[in-house]
Amino acid sequence: MPTIPHEAPLFLLRGRPALIAELLADTLGVTIPPYADSRAEEADFTQLTPTEFRADLVITLLRDAEPVMGIVVEAQLAVDPKKRFTWPLYVAALHAKLRCPTALVVIAPDDAVARWAAEPIATLQPGPPFTPLVLGRAQIPVLSPADAMRAPELAVLSLLAHGTSLSPERELALARAACIAARDVPDLDPNNRTLYNDIVMFAASPAARAALELDMNIDGYEFKSEYYLKKFAEAAAEGEARGEARGEARGEARAVLSVLVARGIAVDDATRATILACTDTDRLERWVRRAVSATTAEEVVREP
Repeated sequence: MPTIPHEAPLFLLRGRPALIAELLADTLGVTIPPYADSRAEEADFTQLTPTEFRADLVITLLRDAEPVMGIVVEAQLAVDPKKRFTWPLYVAALHAKLRCPTALVVIAPDDAVARWAAEPIATLQPGPPFTPLVLGRAQIPVLSPADAMRAPELAVLSLLAHGTSLSPERELALARAACIAARDVPDLDPNNRTLYNDIVMFAASPAARAALELDMNIDGYEFKSEYYLKKFAEAAAEGEARGEARGEARGEARAVLSVLVARGIAVDDATRATILACTDTDRLERWVRRAVSATTAEEVVREP
């Protein structure tokens, strides 16, 4: 069954298919033919093969309503040796269907998986091997707030790729930029705004998500897109008990912040995120007591 980490990059590319062409040109140096439009296509290749084969996503670049390039996109979270036999089939089937240049692009956020996916497939035929084009963590930029406003889908993809590998301050800045872009970029489809915001909240670390919730003045973000509502409804029973414990911890965390604010002590983003992410009520009670006499916020959370 497809998972949220697998599906999220594909949702972003369906929302803005031209993004894959821009990434290929900007990060891998691939020559992209001139095109005026792009669209996500049906990724089922059963018409051209005797067995059912379905890629994750197919994007077609068009000029004057005619295809000028076809791109098969695969989201790969783990090493899967079988893919080295099906990937060439996908490209060959699309090549036969569109009769124009085609490419296979593998999105692999894990560095080890990216290295595996980029290995040439030498068993296809004698001569030069078939080599997938891979977008790993290193090929996806960490966006600034200004760049996020120009490319909200790339901002969300950037958080998916880099989020928890960044420092707490940089992760929170990227998550904020992606949320603001999803909210404020003109002409963005309302359904995409909701979905992108959900992806940000899912991808963010507990500390960054807690800080975003505080920024939005909400206590416990509720996912709103149809996809996420379905996924989280499946886990509702399991999460109910955790939610009660989280609510108790959240109250203690807010108490720590309230004491510090009342005493006029500045709380930087990293310390605030640490406090809000803590779920240990005993530790939070200890921090409340420290906040009464501490001279800095860092002193409150510093453990011996």
